[in-house]
Amino acid sequence: MEEHLKISAEHIEELKVAKEKLTNLIFAIEVMNYLGKPIDKGIKLLPVRTQDIINKAVSKTLKKSIEIVNITIPRKGGFLSSAGLNRAAVIASGGVGGFFGIAGLPIELPISTGIMLRSIISIAKNNGVDINSAQGKLSCIEVLALGGGNNTNQAENSYYAIRAVLAKAFEDAAKYIASKGLIEEGAPPIVKFMAQISSRFGITVTDKIAVEAVPIIGAATGAVINLIFINHFIRMAEGHFTIRRLEAIYGFEVVRDQYNLLD
Repeated sequence: MEEHLKISAEHIEELKVAKEKLTNLIFAIEVMNYLGKPIDKGIKLLPVRTQDIINKAVSKTLKKSIEIVNITIPRKGGFLSSAGLNRAAVIASGGVGGFFGIAGLPIELPISTGIMLRSIISIAKNNGVDINSAQGKLSCIEVLALGGGNNTNQAENSYYAIRAVLAKAFEDAAKYIASKGLIEEGAPPIVKFMAQISSRFGITVTDKIAVEAVPIIGAATGAVINLIFINHFIRMAEGHFTIRRLEAIYGFEVVRDQYNLLD
């Protein structure tokens, strides 16, 4: 890694595309625009007890995510490595979620996110990430923290700001995994890292449920929202791992500074 290298014109173009993906509309606004429904209305419809259901579903989902990144990933071209099949499966699970509503979230969310995570891992591999390494595993889960948050706090929710918040927990968790060989769910460094992921991923999930709470088409709406959900995080993953690939070539600070200079 040589931080004095000047980023090539080709890589600057890649960085521009990555930034466009990472600074796209947050999930709630994206769905709101698609359905033409005010997200605030959906949030107000959520009963207080729903938040507890969401928190439990998010916790269960992140446990599932740990299991997925700890296992061997299918070879390229395998049945579950197909992005198209992944999307189809997520749409189907969204239909189930839309039919059963909030009661189906603890079942639907781990399934749809687990399938989505396989696509994220595939994107990481295509960008040269060693998904068997501690950093590779955590960087895949890190994608779940991207794209959430309040749209009025752009500085706090910018790509590098989020990574800065996660950096210490990421580093500590990576060191722990490197010494143990896998992610151990109850280990303090892992608990801290996953708590930070949960706080941001939970916002996106809450937005998802809020939109689904607005009566429109039921199960069909759940399928559409899940398609938007997976496409949202796939774009985040594509931008994230493009940048990490460029950082491996030019150095973190060089890429970050160039990223901040881009319009």
